[in-house]
Amino acid sequence: MLDSLVLERFMVANGAPGQAGNLYAAPPAGTVGGNVVGSSSAFRDIGMQAYDWFTKGKMEYAYAAMVSNGSGINTTDNNGDRDITARLQASYIFGGAGVFREDLTGWIWRQQGNRTFDGNSYRRVREGLGFKYWQKPLRVSGEYMRGKGMIFTGLNPPFNDTGFDATPTVDGVQSPTNTMALGTENKADGWYLEAGYFVMPKLELDLRYDTFDRLSNNAAQERQFTTWTLGTQYHFSPKARVTLNYEFRDQEVPNPGAITQAAQRQNALAISDAIGDRFSAQVNFIF
Repeated sequence: MLDSLVLERFMVANGAPGQAGNLYAAPPAGTVGGNVVGSSSAFRDIGMQAYDWFTKGKMEYAYAAMVSNGSGINTTDNNGDRDITARLQASYIFGGAGVFREDLTGWIWRQQGNRTFDGNSYRRVREGLGFKYWQKPLRVSGEYMRGKGMIFTGLNPPFNDTGFDATPTVDGVQSPTNTMALGTENKADGWYLEAGYFVMPKLELDLRYDTFDRLSNNAAQERQFTTWTLGTQYHFSPKARVTLNYEFRDQEVPNPGAITQAAQRQNALAISDAIGDRFSAQVNFIF
C-alpha cells in the first residue's frame, strides 16, 4: 500500500511499443507505459509548509499544511499546478519525550494535485487516517489509505530474463516498462493493523496484517495483496535494536475471467502463484 500510493514515481511517456528507439513491452489494457524519472517523492517536494503544535494539559494538537510543485525534489516542475497537502493530529500523552514518548495519537491527512503525462493533465488524490497507541509493554497502530488517479502498477512484465538490450525479444521476452493507470477513475485502497508486546524488558514480539486492493475499478487489472508478518525485536539499549521479520505474502487475481486473452490470463495467474514469503533482518542505531 505504502509503496504503491505514497512512494510516487514520476514518469514520462516512452511512446508506443515498436516505435523507433522504443524496446519496451506493451502495457496492459487500462494502463500506459513510461520511463521513471527522478526519485520517489514520499511527500518530499519543493514548496512552502506551515506547521505547529499546541498542548493543553496532557493533550497535544498539531497541524501541517503545504503548497508545493508536485514534482518531487529531483525534477523540475513541468506544469503550473500546485499540490496541496494537509495533516491534522491529536495526541493524549502518557509520558516520556521524543521518539520514546508514550501516547495515544490519531491523525487524518490528504494530498491532491495534477500530474502531466504525455501532454495531458491528470488529477492525483491521496488521503488517509490512522491511530497509534504506545504505552509499554503494548504498542498498537493502524491506518487506512486510498488513492485516485496516477496509480503506479509496477513493471510489465515484472520479470525479464534477457535484460534491457538491443534485442528485446530474445526468448520471446520483451524488456519491461513501468506502467501507470492515469485517470481519477482508477482507484486503490488498503489498510494495516499491527501490534507489539514486550514479553521481557528487552524482548518484543510483533504481529502485523496488511492488505491492498489495486485498481478495484478495473476487473482485468485488479490485484489484491495480503500479508501476515511475524516479528521480534531485541532492544539492546534505548538507541540500539535488532529486528527479525517473517512475512507470509499472498497476491490474488480476483477476476481472472475478465482477462480475455488466454496468454495474459495465464501469465497473471502464474505471477500470482509465484509470490513467495520473505524473511528480513535489520539493525538500528540512533545517534
